[in-house]
Amino acid sequence: MAFWKNTAQQITLNDSANNLTDRERQFLEKSWAIPFSEHYFKQINEGRFSVLYSDNPASRPNTPINVIVGMLIIKEMRGLTDEECVEALLFDISVQRALHTTSCEEQPISDRTLSRFREKCERYYQETGIDLIKEEIKALAAHQAQLQNISPALKRMDSLMIDSSCKKMSRLELLYTIVRNAVEEFIKAKAAGHLDDRLKQYAKEGDKNSVCYRLDKDQVSSKLDEVVKDAVKIREIFEQVFPDTLDESKEYQLLVRMLTEQTKEKDGETVLKPGKDISTDSLQNPSDEDATFRNKAGKNHKGYVGNVVETCDDNGNVITDFDLQPNTYSDEQFATDVIESLGKDSGTEALTTDGAYVSAETIKQAEENGIELVSGKLTGPQTNPIIGEFKIDEDTGEIIECPAGHMPISSKYNETTGVATAHFGLSDCECCPYREQCVAKEQKKSAVVKITGKQIIRAKQAKKMGDEKYKTIINKRNGVEGLPSLLRRMYNVDNMPIRGLVRAKIWFALKIAAINSRRLINAMTMS
Repeated sequence: MAFWKNTAQQITLNDSANNLTDRERQFLEKSWAIPFSEHYFKQINEGRFSVLYSDNPASRPNTPINVIVGMLIIKEMRGLTDEECVEALLFDISVQRALHTTSCEEQPISDRTLSRFREKCERYYQETGIDLIKEEIKALAAHQAQLQNISPALKRMDSLMIDSSCKKMSRLELLYTIVRNAVEEFIKAKAAGHLDDRLKQYAKEGDKNSVCYRLDKDQVSSKLDEVVKDAVKIREIFEQVFPDTLDESKEYQLLVRMLTEQTKEKDGETVLKPGKDISTDSLQNPSDEDATFRNKAGKNHKGYVGNVVETCDDNGNVITDFDLQPNTYSDEQFATDVIESLGKDSGTEALTTDGAYVSAETIKQAEENGIELVSGKLTGPQTNPIIGEFKIDEDTGEIIECPAGHMPISSKYNETTGVATAHFGLSDCECCPYREQCVAKEQKKSAVVKITGKQIIRAKQAKKMGDEKYKTIINKRNGVEGLPSLLRRMYNVDNMPIRGLVRAKIWFALKIAAINSRRLINAMTMS
């Protein structure tokens, strides 16, 4: 299929809108379809997606990219299925008007068009690491911010846990399912003759229910040990029977991963690890290899974590950046990614977050890029604000002056530990106005101060948070905290009918686009 840019967007004599009454046409021209058409559909960069198609002009032309991407956004705006999208485009004149297809003799998408396009984007991401959908949604968001004259100066950020649609499995069910899937692969390959009766039992109907759901609690431990032995055995048979195709076998790869994560070698035997020793990024369900485990705020989560960055001012709000990762990805890592992406020339002056995003490293990184990282509260041990008043030599790392302006008797910096140590005269400390607050510890001959660069950065940050300027910025962060609820209630983000990180990224991006487009439509129709 060859890439062709969509040029058939002009109204013709056969345009279906010509059949509308004057009253119907007036309603159509006042509907959501017009701002969507003008400010979203026309801005979609079809050329971005040309890499998904052949460059052979003799091939059959592709379905118009802007129609597909526009339909995918409308799908999320309206909460439609793919089938309902086809129906909407066939019979809803407002959808046709939004996508400039009112003059088409036959509407250009079928029941497989949208899913095939998502699959193409998914394969391209897996091959190149480039997320074309995300790039396009961010470009549309940048256009929206410019159209609404939203300044890039202030951004606010929040994250949300997103559940995978895969089933939550017990440890026994997980191990049993992986072994059963491996057995079934042998059966499909007509190689079941290599398996003994014990392993063949896994493929029998009803065996899983008996093993996973009907055992008494005191039988589970011994059954787990049996399943581990069977897993080791079938792995060995795999390696003997299919030595040249192991890398191509998904079931073998999952079997090896499970044994690596769930077991250890002890006295020459493979045994189960204690539950506390299993990593949170271990396999949760073989149907979703990317889903991870995390406990947050006392709740267990299995799946992913989303991050949203909203640019805001008095003219409006638009989500200008976002990401989706396994839920073991920390807020601090998201902060690092966002600051790096913004760089020094983004026009961003302040990025306001909650405390989980803030560390000495992210504060320093933000400062290096000319961005104030503003948080209402710092997580972790609280740092005495007075520490931020000590002056440090940027070249040597040594303490050169205390908050009261006194010079140390001696000072040194340990590069290995990152600790700066300084000795001050006792007479200086006796009459110091900061004596009650200071971290200096009096000894026989001097007062000793030991601080790290990280403590200084955190102390300065804590002091900033009390400033009225920063309190105003912190208060503006409250608006972004409604996005997780919105994504759950209106866009059903916890029940996306797909599995796997790359697919989830694509669906999440389209939900973000739906939020932005709704906001733009509201802004345009109210003005």
